[in-house]
Amino acid sequence: MRMQGSFCEREKEGNKKKRGERGNMKIGQIRKAVLKRVKPDTKEERRLCGIAQTICEKMRKAAPNSVSVELMGSMSKGTNLKGKTDFDFFLLFPKSYAKHEMCMLGLSYAKKAAKGTPYEIRYAEHPYLKTTIDGCKVDMVPAYKIKSIEEKGTSVDRSQLHTKYVKGRMGEKQKDDVRLLKQFMKNIGVYGAELRVEGFSGYACELLILRYGSFEGVLKAAAKWKAPSIDIENHQKGNERKAFDAPLVLVDPVDGKRNVAAVVSQTSLGRFVLSARSFLKKPSLKHFFSEKVVRGKKNLKEMIKKRKTKFIALEFSAPNLVEDILWPQLKKTAKAVVSALETFGFAALGHYFWSDGKRCVVFVELLSWQLPAVRKVPGPLIELEKDVEGFMRAHKNAQNLHVEHARIVAIEKRKIEMAEKAVRLAMKNPQKYGVPENFIKCFSRAKFLGEAELLSERCREFVSDYYTRKIE
Repeated sequence: MRMQGSFCEREKEGNKKKRGERGNMKIGQIRKAVLKRVKPDTKEERRLCGIAQTICEKMRKAAPNSVSVELMGSMSKGTNLKGKTDFDFFLLFPKSYAKHEMCMLGLSYAKKAAKGTPYEIRYAEHPYLKTTIDGCKVDMVPAYKIKSIEEKGTSVDRSQLHTKYVKGRMGEKQKDDVRLLKQFMKNIGVYGAELRVEGFSGYACELLILRYGSFEGVLKAAAKWKAPSIDIENHQKGNERKAFDAPLVLVDPVDGKRNVAAVVSQTSLGRFVLSARSFLKKPSLKHFFSEKVVRGKKNLKEMIKKRKTKFIALEFSAPNLVEDILWPQLKKTAKAVVSALETFGFAALGHYFWSDGKRCVVFVELLSWQLPAVRKVPGPLIELEKDVEGFMRAHKNAQNLHVEHARIVAIEKRKIEMAEKAVRLAMKNPQKYGVPENFIKCFSRAKFLGEAELLSERCREFVSDYYTRKIE
């Protein structure tokens, strides 16, 4: 058995910065204070090391000698945050096994290793086992053992190459830099490659530290980013932007055809850039541990009243989907509601969507709730004879049809005057406005929420976030 578990051994941090300049002293103090809170202490490391060894032994006994067991992820690389107790164990098969055989046998060995503990079978590209052992979340993933990306049989095979790449290049101090970067991103809500977050993965954080050398180095670079593209191993030869269409391009050093930052949204990237600038101008602990304030019902009610806007809030049952499918489709559903409103002339000031996995809420703040009974339809230039004739035929029943400067203009009755009616129309024909197939049934049965329900305990946190979010 070979176990990639260097997190069991920690060297003492060396090469401390000289305390010449006051600014550096402050950043050094912040660094020390943050690491004290986010870096696992010796007791925690020993406990996790013991659990990892126990799991490895069970998996080794369950699998034949031809299948090796390896620990991957942040635990193996020594970049895990305090309290992070997720283990990613891989059962690595020789390439001589067929894929279906590798998956079937891998699950069989994993079940034997997890015997006596509740487990479930999850699905990514292929099935894997998820369980909890000694309070730690454990994934047991079948994969092929490979030495280069050209040998890859499944997408999860590259994880071993990621682990090897980072461990072979990252020093002890940089591991702490990764922890600082993760906590910094976590605090502003951009840490995590889940589609609910659309942020930076742990591997992306590790690569950024390797590229820029340190936590501060990453922030200094990010503060000046403009359509950033990073290719550590120069796979794309300067053509990263041609190869990948994404706000941030971070070419995978072990797989030049993959963008590690593909899931990072423009919003997440923008938040990170602004927060980097803010920290560099005025370093403080709040950039790592800001307290999320949920406003009270009375306070939010007054805030909504002062804005003098209106809102549409829909609540409906969440379809039975895994999180990485649920959230992007909920996002599309929210955009469909905004699209329906704008189609009928209702201007949205902003929108928000939320789910706890059981219920979904789509919220849209509107500049107006009711529109005039008539609308103005600009027509073609008078000089375009055929176009003008066609416009006049199309609007022959308009209340007014006249010339306004160089164009013909129609004033006609508006089909939808109330915002709620526009949304109800979308609920009757959700496909027309772009509601995803999985959401159609649930969305068509949505319930409109009034102010009292919107400010109830179950909704108040996201409502507070929407009305009070502010970049400092």
